Amino acid sequence: MPSLLDIPRELRDQVCFYVLLSSSATAQPGASQTPDTNSSFEKLTGSRSIYENPRLRAWSRVVLYDPANSRIMPPSLLLVNKQLHYETLSNLELIAKHPNCSMDLIMVDEVVLLPTWTHVPYRHATKFDTVDVTFRISGAYDKKKKYPFDSYKGFRIGDGAGPAMGWQIYAVLERFIRAGTNAEMRTPDAHLHVTARTIRVDVQTPPGVDPRRFTRRPRSGYGRRMQNNGADVLDPEFLASYVKGQVGGLLRSASHEWFTYGQILYEHLDEVIVCKDGTEIGRWDVAECLDARQVESKYFSREEMEEYKRKAWELRRSRGLKMLDGTRAADVTDSNSTGVQLPDYFAY
Repeated sequence: MPSLLDIPRELRDQVCFYVLLSSSATAQPGASQTPDTNSSFEKLTGSRSIYENPRLRAWSRVVLYDPANSRIMPPSLLLVNKQLHYETLSNLELIAKHPNCSMDLIMVDEVVLLPTWTHVPYRHATKFDTVDVTFRISGAYDKKKKYPFDSYKGFRIGDGAGPAMGWQIYAVLERFIRAGTNAEMRTPDAHLHVTARTIRVDVQTPPGVDPRRFTRRPRSGYGRRMQNNGADVLDPEFLASYVKGQVGGLLRSASHEWFTYGQILYEHLDEVIVCKDGTEIGRWDVAECLDARQVESKYFSREEMEEYKRKAWELRRSRGLKMLDGTRAADVTDSNSTGVQLPDYFAY
């Protein structure tokens, strides 16, 4: 009977690439790829936890990860025989240079974020081409309910810190840059310096919800002042606009605080896109934003800004990110490729 090994290597490599790049190749046994947004708060959050390491700068870290979702599962092709094992490793080396990955991100009851990696062709990659994030809404805030975790979560305003949800979204981004698609790291200061050419966030309208239930303001932040008029589900238009505002603030605001937290984007990303139901509503070229960025002079002198930009451009060049003229330095070899010993700070 003919087998996969009977066809030419070139065709076999195409089959291998198809398998490795398919979402089903990274599915975890016994786990759903994307949680059901119709499930209860308790069911959605029950098996998840807040990762402690690496220690993030975000003021709110109420982001719940599923440990099983970050578990390394070797591609089944590695287990067939020695020849396919070798060929699969060779193909993984190519994929690992700039793979695409996908995340499902759910905001539950306006207070908690649940990230789930739905497509990761190579778990230890540190240089990504495109990261697609599907941002979904589940449930509605119940002001009578005692939600677990830190009280500073959702759209509750902090002392001089703005709504917590902004920090929770920032924590998802910061953790991706610090740890990639991996599970919890061993040390608080671990930093993989993950880069991505494009991060695309698509805020989706929850299916089956009567538009009359959409509230233009989040109840988790303004619940005491809002009337109960039947509008209880956060309007996806509001959420998309909020995400757009957060990204724009990090990359363009003249505030020294926005600038301080936006530096991680300048040093690791090429482009950020925000969409609403697949329609683009915001796009930022990070190199152009870095070139144009100015901050209040009483916090950063002109010389200090010039020195930061000089160092940021050097980092971008060394990491193969786009420069202002649109060029890139030659790709640096991925230090976590399949042929190199993995660092010891992975908590596996």
